[in-house]
Amino acid sequence: MTFALGELGLRLNEFYDMSRYEFVLKSRAYARMSLDKWKHTRFMSFFALVGSHSEPKRLPKTLEKFLPLEGGKVIKKASESIKNRYIEEYQEYLNKINK
Repeated sequence: MTFALGELGLRLNEFYDMSRYEFVLKSRAYARMSLDKWKHTRFMSFFALVGSHSEPKRLPKTLEKFLPLEGGKVIKKASESIKNRYIEEYQEYLNKINK
């Protein structure tokens, strides 16, 4: 909720009225726009460095080597034991609320 109210600038009633899917779309759009801003900043910084007549051999050859933004992302998936534990706990929860 902090992200929705602070970073996304939503009002509390807007946050409560939107579906989970709408929130995910809005948060992904925010992440995409943030990455675009970083790409612009990287572009300007790189060419400010290149244009400052620095020693060419010491300069990074590409924007990505100068300031990597998306590299090294590792998507970690839940193990089977964690999935099974979650299913068990969820079943216990459902049994508890259905009594």
